[in-house]
Amino acid sequence: MRLAQIAGLEGRRVASAEAALAALASLPEQTVVLVDIQLGRRSGIQLIETLRQRGDPHPVVLMSGAPPTMSRERIRALGIATFLAKPFGADQLKLAVKRGRHREQPVDVAKDGGSESGAGDDPLDDLSCR
Repeated sequence: MRLAQIAGLEGRRVASAEAALAALASLPEQTVVLVDIQLGRRSGIQLIETLRQRGDPHPVVLMSGAPPTMSRERIRALGIATFLAKPFGADQLKLAVKRGRHREQPVDVAKDGGSESGAGDDPLDDLSCR
């Protein structure tokens, strides 16, 4: 959460996917959810799938030390707004949250370099998606 504070964002850290599900029930729909692919007993993808099965509209930013290994179609179907490759900085985090709030097309913020542009190309082309 320290990086969120540096970026001027408010954040809440939870200990598990179950705690995240409980916390999100009381947060506004515009709240952007930052999810790591690797969680405790559940994967980040399982958490996102559960959110979507429940009809949860929260925008999701997926983060990982490795590119996602799922298809572009699956990423879009899960409503993942942005992918953040670790390590990332405060500016990249701010941009990812901004894009999540505006529900823009999925963008690899690390590849985009944190710029506001990048329109035209499929933003997932640079990811290692199957």
